[in-house]
Amino acid sequence: MAHQENKANRSNVPPPPPAHPEFEPLRVPQRLLALAFLAVALWYLFWRLGTFNPDALVFSAMLYVAECWGLASLLLHLFMTWTECASSAPRTAGSISGRVCHHLQ
Repeated sequence: MAHQENKANRSNVPPPPPAHPEFEPLRVPQRLLALAFLAVALWYLFWRLGTFNPDALVFSAMLYVAECWGLASLLLHLFMTWTECASSAPRTAGSISGRVCHHLQ
């Protein structure tokens, strides 16, 4: 009897999600744009080292650290979005129909 109850409870449990979702890599133009932006950002930070204001070195250094922090944030963003999880909307049970009202005619 207990075996039949366990079997009935298992049939109501939805199947587990897939172990590894499908991933979509960035397309070539997107990768080129990201790499170009990264190259320009690195060039800018190296160029920026020569533009420190000698009358306000502390402020210049703080600004440079903030700019380096921004580059680190960019690198983390690129790492997270280089390969995106492919997703699609679930299908509906039936067709969607309804009345569309045009208030601004």
